[in-house]
Amino acid sequence: MLNIKKKTFFVFFFLLLHLPIFFINNIWDGTVISYGFNANDISGVKNWYTESSSNFQFIIIKILYFLHIIFNISAEIVFDLFTITTILLFSIEIKKFAVRVFKLNKENNSYFLYFALIFPVWHSLTEINLTLYLFCFYLAFLGYRFFVTANHDLYKLAGILLIYFSFSIKSNFTFVIAIVTLETFYNYFVFKKKTFQNFVLIYLISISGYLINLYFYPPFGVYENYNRVDLTNFDIKKLFLDIKNFYSFFIFYLIPGLALLIIFKKKKFFLNKIFVFKIILILLFSFVTIVPYLLTQKSINILFFTGFQSRHAYLISASTIFFIIHLFDYFR
Repeated sequence: MLNIKKKTFFVFFFLLLHLPIFFINNIWDGTVISYGFNANDISGVKNWYTESSSNFQFIIIKILYFLHIIFNISAEIVFDLFTITTILLFSIEIKKFAVRVFKLNKENNSYFLYFALIFPVWHSLTEINLTLYLFCFYLAFLGYRFFVTANHDLYKLAGILLIYFSFSIKSNFTFVIAIVTLETFYNYFVFKKKTFQNFVLIYLISISGYLINLYFYPPFGVYENYNRVDLTNFDIKKLFLDIKNFYSFFIFYLIPGLALLIIFKKKKFFLNKIFVFKIILILLFSFVTIVPYLLTQKSINILFFTGFQSRHAYLISASTIFFIIHLFDYFR
């Protein structure tokens, strides 16, 4: 078992892989935010986020702007420090969720964090806009954990608020549903534990968040009808292509994962029903997380991705890691 010093070493080692972020200026749409910071005027950025129904993300921008002004730190340094912190927080939250829900072999727990830190789409986080995407996904995980594990009502309320804040990224309407569905059915079928109350409450939170956004904070201006689902022109062939593209990330981890299994395996190859059911649940979880992208006919392939388009694969990171760690744990 890895001791604390070794675990800390590995965490810092994998974080070092992200150092190139500090040598790349903010790019793509993020240049608008950089300009606002450098001109000491973020009013144009505010209009941008207001029109796109992303008000909460602008609050984060204002906090970063405050730090930029108060401490007289360059905008790029502020953005990069926020990016590295967000990657670490999101990765830690993936590990906490997995350890709490799956209760896998303790020797494998750290691998959740290591795989998350090096998931092959974080190169796109050279743009602060996309870091805000990942931060909102982190808030969904964090808020969910507060809500389902806290013993105090104030913490539960904080969890609900964090989930609502996370809805600034619309993919989280289905992401939180995917999270609670995975945990509820995993608990019920694997541990014979009933947690259906949380299941119902999270669904209600997601539905109410969607309705609030739809009727009180809809996108307008140049963003009116942005990412709106239009099934009249829905391409079935494109749907299957998109699904194949997303699951190419599973293959990326499956190859080294199988190599590790061959090296370290302690069991003969056979599948029991519980293991198969666990894998099916994880695949269901992964599918629900990508539903918003499938409905809007968007995807990204591990073998052919650009920086900006990689944002579509952020959520597939969790299910991919859950999948490979279950394989690793089972065959150890």
